[in-house]
Amino acid sequence: MMPYFWSDLIVKENGVEKLTQSLGRELLSLVQKEANSIWKPFYWKQLPLVWLGKNEILRERLLEFISDYSTLSSREEKLKHFKTCFFASPRNELFAILKFIFLLEKLPFLKNAPVFIIDSSVREASKHFIVGNSEREILKTVKKLEKEGASGNFDILGEEVLNEVKADANLKEYLSLLKITNVEVSLKPSALNYNLARLRDVFRAGHCGVTIDIEQYNSRDLIFEMFKKVLDEDEFKDNKQAGIAFQTYLKDWEDSLIELLNWVKRRKSPIKIRLVKGAYWDSEVNNALKEGRPIPVFTKKRQTDLAFERACQLLMENHNIVRIAVASHNVRSVAKAMALANVLNIPKEEIEFQVLYGMGHPLMKGIVKMGYSVKVYVPVGELITGMSFLVRRIIENTSQGSFVFQSFGSKASVEELLKNPVEEV
Repeated sequence: MMPYFWSDLIVKENGVEKLTQSLGRELLSLVQKEANSIWKPFYWKQLPLVWLGKNEILRERLLEFISDYSTLSSREEKLKHFKTCFFASPRNELFAILKFIFLLEKLPFLKNAPVFIIDSSVREASKHFIVGNSEREILKTVKKLEKEGASGNFDILGEEVLNEVKADANLKEYLSLLKITNVEVSLKPSALNYNLARLRDVFRAGHCGVTIDIEQYNSRDLIFEMFKKVLDEDEFKDNKQAGIAFQTYLKDWEDSLIELLNWVKRRKSPIKIRLVKGAYWDSEVNNALKEGRPIPVFTKKRQTDLAFERACQLLMENHNIVRIAVASHNVRSVAKAMALANVLNIPKEEIEFQVLYGMGHPLMKGIVKMGYSVKVYVPVGELITGMSFLVRRIIENTSQGSFVFQSFGSKASVEELLKNPVEEV
C-alpha cells in the first residue's frame, strides 16, 4: 500500500532542485563564514579533527587508545597502553612531542605529569561532545543554547543493559533529567532493558517531550512495536509530545516509514519523527557479515542520502499528521528539506532541524539565521560511560564526508557539496 506518497511534487522536481541549490548556497555561505572565523571557538576546536581526518594511521591509533581507556585504572596501565598505541612503528608526526612529555616522568617531581596530561586531554576532548550530568551543567547548556536561538534535546549516555538493577538505575536518571525545566529528552529503550512499564514512566514525566532513539537493526522492529503499543493505550493516546527516530540508511526504510505513517493516521494524534541517516553503519555491516545474513544498510553514501531526501519528502507531504525533525549535518540534505517545505507551503515554524552537540554549531547558526528552529542533541553523562559515544563522534568528525570537512577541511567545490544524489545512484 502506498498512501499519501509522491504528490504532484514530482512534476515540480526541477523547481525543487533549483530551490535546493539556491538555499544550499546561502546556507553553505553562512556555515563557512561561521566555521572559518579564527575568532570563533569552533575553528580552533575542529582543527585537530581535520588534521586527524588527513592522517589515517594516527586516527586509528587514537581510536584504539580511547576505546580501551575507560578500562584502565592505574598509572602504569595508562602509560603502557598509551606507548603501545602511539610509539609503535611507523612513527607519526607527534612522536617527538610525545617523547618529550614522557621524559618528564624521569624527573621525581614530575613523574605523574604524563598521566595528568593524558587524562586532561581525554577529558577536554569529551567535553566537546558530552555535557556533565549535573543539573547545573545541564541548565547552563540550556541557557547557552537559548541565547544562540536554539533549544536542546538531552540524552543520557550508556550502552545496552541486560539486568533489572541497572535498568532501574537508568530510569531514575531519566526521571531526574525530566524534572529539569524545559528539557526534552531522547531515550534508548535498551537503557531500560526494553521494559514497557519503565517506558510508560518516562512518557508520564515527559512534559516537554520524549523522543525514542532507534539503535541496531535487530532491535528496530521491537522498539517500533513498544512505542506504538504504549501510545495506543488510553493514558497516552492523546500524547502529542512523543517522538521517534527513523533511520534511512536501512534498505527497507520505505515500507517501514509507510507502515509508521499508517499507524499515526489510525491513532489520530500527531507524533514527532526525527529523520536520521543512522549512526551504526560499521557495526551493522560487520555483524551481518559475521552472521552470514544480508547487509541491512545501504553500502554507498549516496544511496543513503537519496533515501533521506525521499523520506523527507514523504514526511513533508504528511506534515498534517507528523511533526518533522530533520537531523543531518549535510548541507545538501538540509537545503533539500527547506526547499520541500517551501514548495509545499509548510510554515518555517513547523519544521525543526537537529544537530549534534559539539559538531554542528556553525550549521546551527546558519539555519537559525535563515529563520528555522534548531534543536541540539546533547549527550549527558560521565566520561567512562561516554567512551563508545566519543569514539563514534571522532570517527564521524574525521571522515572525509563529515560536516567538519564540508565546513573548512574540504577542497570540494560548492557544486560537489550540493550535488543531487540521484545523479550517482
